[in-house]
Amino acid sequence: MEKLVFNETMQQIDQEAQIKYKIPSIVLMEQAGLLAFQQLLKEQSDFKRILFVVGGGNNGADVLVMARVAHNMGIEKFTILLSAKRLSELSSLHRDISKELNFKMVEAFGEQPKISKEGMDLIEKADLIVDGLTGSGLTAELNSQTQELVKLINWQRKRGAFIISIDSPSGFCDEVGGNFVHIKADLTITMGLHKIGAFHPNSRNGWGKIVKINPSFPLKLLEEKEAEAFLATKDDLKLHPIKEDAYKNQKGHLALFAGSQNYSGAASLAGRAAFFSRVGLVTLFCDSEICNAVVGANPSVIGRPLDNKKIVDYKELNKTYQAIAAGPGWSTDRDAQLIQLLKADIPMVLDADGINNLSTLIKEGRVDLDKKRELVITPHPGEFDRLAASLGLQVKTGESSVKEFIEILKEVANRLNSLLVYKSSVTWIVAPDDKPTVVEGLNNALAVAGSGDVLTGIIGSLLAQGYPLKEAAVNGVLIHKEAAVRAREALGWFDSSSLINYIGLVCREFEKGKV
Repeated sequence: MEKLVFNETMQQIDQEAQIKYKIPSIVLMEQAGLLAFQQLLKEQSDFKRILFVVGGGNNGADVLVMARVAHNMGIEKFTILLSAKRLSELSSLHRDISKELNFKMVEAFGEQPKISKEGMDLIEKADLIVDGLTGSGLTAELNSQTQELVKLINWQRKRGAFIISIDSPSGFCDEVGGNFVHIKADLTITMGLHKIGAFHPNSRNGWGKIVKINPSFPLKLLEEKEAEAFLATKDDLKLHPIKEDAYKNQKGHLALFAGSQNYSGAASLAGRAAFFSRVGLVTLFCDSEICNAVVGANPSVIGRPLDNKKIVDYKELNKTYQAIAAGPGWSTDRDAQLIQLLKADIPMVLDADGINNLSTLIKEGRVDLDKKRELVITPHPGEFDRLAASLGLQVKTGESSVKEFIEILKEVANRLNSLLVYKSSVTWIVAPDDKPTVVEGLNNALAVAGSGDVLTGIIGSLLAQGYPLKEAAVNGVLIHKEAAVRAREALGWFDSSSLINYIGLVCREFEKGKV
């Protein structure tokens, strides 16, 4: 797993590299510019005209170094667009160097606070734009003048230009939330450690592909800094092998509470996903009106029809099952059953209407929040906001800053004594009193009905197999993500039923070691 840190941590690293390790800032800057331009050529070598957009800070100075590297490599079709009057010492120095080298430099703004005609023409003619307006040192929204420049650059991106941001897309910062103006990059070349701000669900798409480089920060300095969260990738997916002579009872028995007359498919998806992720037995508890139809379509599932929404006692669950998965396709009148499930002493994953029922129980004071329980809750943003509101926390995560977003996730996890899996294009896994783990998806084919039901089945399966809560959640999200990658490669667009077919292949591949 890779560290995720706030911008201020990287600023500390930059300062300590200079003070403690005696590495001059100009050396770090030269390395940053050189490595960034080399990476640029790896990622995007087919261009006709580059526009380097330069702010007044050290991020802009990095971009001026990149322009000099381009010049030294024999690339001449570039122009520098200057956007600030107030300059850092190094930015001023590199502007002087650029002048001596006779680089074409144009002021973005004239006497009026509007983009100059020449500046507008340069943006409209560029097919590759390098963004060095603000970088990661920003602590507030861009001023109105810079916002107009950003909007014009983003407009040119829609017309086909490729946008590369250095360290972070201009406009993003850890303190600002809601709707704010920012560069929408196709590629971000970030320095040192990954920035946590890139992985706010509302921010991630604006960063494009993220590539990390190290402009000579001492490795010890990077290693000793504490992470705010961790980024998990498929390299972190590790599944225990199952004995070749194993029988079904050794692979876990999952109690699945799912489905209703309008949403019988959710129960089917969750049950199939559980089997494809290696569970041995699945018993489906659902309304008698749909039970036969669901089990008929999924013969491996054991059906337990519940006449008149009969309530299953938690003591029965403790005797027979290793885990519970509840909520997919449920309706919002399952409070009595959910109370029994919450009393059980076996781990549970709760999704969809199960979460909405939980929010109602909390609001009515019918849940003991102090009870220690093994519970994974998998809300999408709307469900999470309702859950937070039931605890008296009035917040819209979609409008929060990065720091606010992380704090509210931690607060809800701690208040509920439960592990959260916040589902979006970027998934945040937050356990009480623990560092969050982030899994990014950025797979629009996965935004399809039933995808969450599949994830519930996977996590429930892993819980039934004996994985601890955090391990089941992280592995479950990674399996879900990797299966979706393979489904997209094979099928392009797909439905959730097709997605399930790739789960078993992923699980088989990532089984580690021998029994």
